[in-house]
Amino acid sequence: MSAVEVSRPDFDRATIKTVAVKKNPREAILSGWKEIADYLGREVRTVQRYEIEKHLPIRHPAGESVIATKSEIDRWASIALTETAWDRERANRARANFLLIDSEMALTFSGIALQDSNQDNRLRRTQIARKAFDAITRLREGVALTDKDANKVNDNLQRLRRELQELGERV
Repeated sequence: MSAVEVSRPDFDRATIKTVAVKKNPREAILSGWKEIADYLGREVRTVQRYEIEKHLPIRHPAGESVIATKSEIDRWASIALTETAWDRERANRARANFLLIDSEMALTFSGIALQDSNQDNRLRRTQIARKAFDAITRLREGVALTDKDANKVNDNLQRLRRELQELGERV
């Protein structure tokens, strides 16, 4: 049994519907991940992540698919789907990781191009490295990097610039 299942009470579908109807006869029940995801306009995997990370109000009736009420989902969405500092930090970390990985990849392609005697392969790899260099340079402005990450990206860009110049690129 996962921690998610332990933290939520088990209700059967009839109990949920009865409670919902008593509270509000027009209460709508969403049944299954797909229906909940469609209601939120998100992918199923995103909605499952929301349940874990953002406490989306989902019930797991024993032996049945997940269910939720529209009113609970609406109430949750009005609060939980507003951007938070945590969301911004998570997105920034993903962008920083992209810059680090892309700079390493570009260096790999430029290094291979420098050693390749086949002109077509050399040109193709140089173009890939150049596109990565341009993307990193453009995207870097909007990313808050730690000192360590900034130093690594800067070092990679300097080395990449030298290698691209050696390959005949004007950077």
